[in-house]
Formats: sequence, C-alpha cells, structure tokens
Amino acid sequence: MEKQDLRVLLIEDNTGDAFIVKFYLDESKYANFELIHEEDLNKGIELAANQKFDIVLLDLHFADSDEINALVKFQKEAPGNFVIVMTGMYTEDMGLDALKLGAQDYLLKGAFDSKVFNNAVRYAYERFKANKEKESLSDVFDRNINRFNFLQELSQFYYFELMDSEQQVFLSTKLNNDFFNCENRELSYQDFVKLFDDNEKVLMALTDVQKKPLTIVTTNFKDKKVKLMISNNLIAPQQYSGVIQFLD
Repeated sequence: MEKQDLRVLLIEDNTGDAFIVKFYLDESKYANFELIHEEDLNKGIELAANQKFDIVLLDLHFADSDEINALVKFQKEAPGNFVIVMTGMYTEDMGLDALKLGAQDYLLKGAFDSKVFNNAVRYAYERFKANKEKESLSDVFDRNINRFNFLQELSQFYYFELMDSEQQVFLSTKLNNDFFNCENRELSYQDFVKLFDDNEKVLMALTDVQKKPLTIVTTNFKDKKVKLMISNNLIAPQQYSGVIQFLD
C-alpha cells in the first residue's frame, strides 16, 4: 500500500514525550508524517485554527490548563480538527469526557509502543475520514431531496416508483406527505389506485407497465383532474418510475 502524506500538529510541552512521538511516527508504515511541534498550548491552538493539519495530537497537561480543560479550550478555539488526546493520567471518566468533546481517541502515555501508537492513529484517522465522507454525502443527498421536492411543488408533478415484482408503489416524500401519510411510503397497487376515479384503468396501467414505452391515464385524483404517466424505462431491476401531474 502506498504511503499517504499527512501533516501532524503535536501540542506537547514535554520534550521527552515529543521525541518519542516523533520517533514512533517516523517508524509508521501507514503514512509519511510531517510533524510540527508546539510546546505552548495557546500557540498550538492558534496554529490549528489558522493552518491545515490532518491530525492534531494534544497533550492534556499544561502549566496554565490541566486535564480536560486543555481539550475544552482547543475545541472552542480551533473546532473541526481531528484530535487525539494524550495524557500521563487516565481515568475512565476523563476518557469518556474527551470522546464526548469530540476527540477521536485517547492515549495513555507509557502504555503504548510504536505499533500500538501508529495503529491507534491510523484507525482513528480512517474512522474520522469515513464519518466526514458520510456527512458530506448526507448533506448532498439532503440538498438534492430539497431541490426535488421544490421542483415537484413548482411543476405540480408528483413522483412515484413501481416495484413490479412486489406489486408495490413507493411514494416520493412530498406525494406521501400531501396525500397519503404512509409510515413507510409504500402502498400495494390496490391501495394506491383507490384514490383514483378510474381505478381499474389506473390498475391496468400499473400492471401493464412493461408493455408500452409510456402509459398515460387522465382521471380524477382526490377530486382533482390529473394525468398519470408511467415509463417502462427501468431505473432498477423490476423498478419503474411515474408521475402524477395536476391539471387543474
């Protein structure tokens, strides 16, 4: 596996501990680490707030800020960084507090060798990256859903999908919220067509979806004139899409 280049900020006022960290990072088979060392907590926080670091290793014991207060101060003034905290004094409560405050891991000085240290840094960093990617994808998905719902409202088109093998209709969020209020947004074909005046014609359009490139049925839905349009283009195996267009 090709090594990646990672920039590390070490905020540690003990030169001996700093030397050990640098030695361990130099032995890593996971990455090439560029280490920036700052002994002063406030100067280290300033660096983290104004420069880009992949990893921050934060000691919790300083002359002017002891134990968990160092992390509290760091998170307040340099939020959003990937942080692993280190200390020579460990209690279970302190470890839990550190994780609750956003630290990715908690290392006890003197309790790890090079392999344990580098594995801890590696796995914590990979988890952090995966969570960031998940959050980013979730944000994109939410924005697209909002755009999709807005377009449905603007055009008076409501989207649904047919799961032909299961004889189920999957409703868009807006279609469900405006007219159906189903807990899981899924209806059987029979339940879906009940709200249409020409329900037999609509049911035939659903069940015969594979026979025509585009099936169009004009009918009434909830006392409103609508056009039901279903395409036989597959969007997934045995899954088709359709829209309800309001004509009034």
